[in-house]
Amino acid sequence: MNAKEKLQQAKAQLILEQPFFGNILLSLAYIEKEDIPFGTMGVDGKRLLYKPAFVEGLPPQELKGVLIHEVLHLALDHLTRKNKDFIHLIWNMACDYVANLMIDKMGMYLPAGALLDYQYSNNTAEEVYEKLLKEQENECPKCGKGNKEESPDDNSDDNNSVEGAGSGKSDDEKCSCKNPYGKGFRDYHGEVSPEEEQDIKSTLVNAYESLTSKERGDVPSELKRIIDELKSPTVDWKQFLRATITDVFQRTDFNTSRGNRNYLRYGLWLPSLTGEENKTIVVAVDTSASVTEDVLVDFASETSALLQLADKTIILSCDAAVHEVKDLNKYEDILKEVHFKGGGGTSFVPVFEKIQELQINPDVLVYLTDGYGSFPSVAPDYMVIWGLCNRSISEDQIPFGYKVKVGSDHAM
Repeated sequence: MNAKEKLQQAKAQLILEQPFFGNILLSLAYIEKEDIPFGTMGVDGKRLLYKPAFVEGLPPQELKGVLIHEVLHLALDHLTRKNKDFIHLIWNMACDYVANLMIDKMGMYLPAGALLDYQYSNNTAEEVYEKLLKEQENECPKCGKGNKEESPDDNSDDNNSVEGAGSGKSDDEKCSCKNPYGKGFRDYHGEVSPEEEQDIKSTLVNAYESLTSKERGDVPSELKRIIDELKSPTVDWKQFLRATITDVFQRTDFNTSRGNRNYLRYGLWLPSLTGEENKTIVVAVDTSASVTEDVLVDFASETSALLQLADKTIILSCDAAVHEVKDLNKYEDILKEVHFKGGGGTSFVPVFEKIQELQINPDVLVYLTDGYGSFPSVAPDYMVIWGLCNRSISEDQIPFGYKVKVGSDHAM
């Protein structure tokens, strides 16, 4: 069986076994390229390029893993995210580690020597890049060059257009500077135009939308999160919070699900007029180490602005239990007054129980979290806004309330 036939067979099998990846593979043009860098396979905005001998030498299961590997570079935006100051080969390696960990988690196979290291689990490509850069500060034992120097093969390997690229050397012949794993499986990362980038995003969404509910369950959660973002229009989370909470406070309709607090103390239940009541916000912060410090500072700053809208703001820090309850007025500094204690596992139930225990009766609860944790079985009778931070779960996994992305949440 020649290379073209093996690719056709692998694509057909993936359509049945992994339809999300199979559908994306159908959107690419397949181009034979004898002098492709690394002598293996690669992808750019619209083409999958391959060396026939490499494809012919792969067992069928490993070929399917390599095809998924190429799709992941497109889906995770690896071809366009590279900082202009990054060393090309180390960025290539970082992206490969991220993609291969996802493939391994799916139970798929990869060629011998594929870059796979569990210490990089849950890291973005940028985070892996920084770790690799620190690990490779010593000079290359083969050529004596420092890893931050450009080697003659650097750009020809991984940065220039594939047309005419390739030095003609095997991986064993090339200097291993910046690439201590040069004998293992590596692939070419091509360039993507802005138009092609938009086409890739549309292809991702369309491929996902074509799946049945059962088939969607096989799509890695990291990709579901990205697709959620692509499907949802970009929203300025700060404007969203202010507009939503201002709208709640300006309502003057009778609320038949909540008693008027002015009469409850006399044992009388009357529907409340929302606009006439004290405006109360509860802000809960997930302190289970999933909320990064920069997001927390940004969120705290915006919460300080929300204090001006409410008569009363109560801050709760919580992981698997509520560790701190703090009442703040309009003029207090949230970062000075609240210590955000915690650091364990996550359950969202204690916050809702604490609100009920303290009889807070808020107008709005804003909960900053990544969404990983156990939710209450019943939604409360007040508005809940989930501020989802970095690498959060898919929005459709949250059973109730409004959801808004807080900070940057696209990198993998």
